[in-house]
Amino acid sequence: MAASSFVAWRILIPVRPHAVGKTRLEGVTRPDQHERLVRAMQADTIAAALAARAAQPGIIAGVVVISTSRAIEDLPVGIELFPDPGTGLNGALSAAAQHWRRAAPGDGQLAMVADLPCLNSVSLLAVLAEAAHNERGFVADRQATGTTMLTAGAGAGLEPEFGTNSAAAHLRSGHVPLRAPDAARADADTEADLQACLRLGVGPHTAEVLALLHPFI
Repeated sequence: MAASSFVAWRILIPVRPHAVGKTRLEGVTRPDQHERLVRAMQADTIAAALAARAAQPGIIAGVVVISTSRAIEDLPVGIELFPDPGTGLNGALSAAAQHWRRAAPGDGQLAMVADLPCLNSVSLLAVLAEAAHNERGFVADRQATGTTMLTAGAGAGLEPEFGTNSAAAHLRSGHVPLRAPDAARADADTEADLQACLRLGVGPHTAEVLALLHPFI
């Protein structure tokens, strides 16, 4: 089904506290490096969204980080903060989506995970162009089992089901698989994911941290 017309898209990015995020990567880093790596991937993901907005301000109405105050330090200029209600990832996304649906009913919404270190403005804008043709859509991860992005056009409520086998869950709930560049599908949960991200090319924050880590030197 075609998406309803919209003024622009609002990007929603949930950010967990650095110390508790991405536990499957803890074996790749020393304890003192893990938090820095998580923070770096989040910074590159947020930077890509802001760069896309700067490149096409008529396409992206805003970039919203959903988080607790203790998880966020020195938010970049241009970011809107939505307080995490503490109801888990999907609950937090649903709360933010409902808020912005009321506040800006003419906007579409795109929710995305915060560990997309390869993401860039061109890739994100390509996903939005694809999403504009569908009422609801999702971007599967590289393994085609998880989800990196979820979209809903104006008037179509976002229905997040992130988690194990989320791609199948989103498909069952009526979301359409969206074609997307590899950079928009490359999340980083494991060492193998990080190696794949390095081959694609990561953002500057992540690159700086990975340069210090074995076996990425």
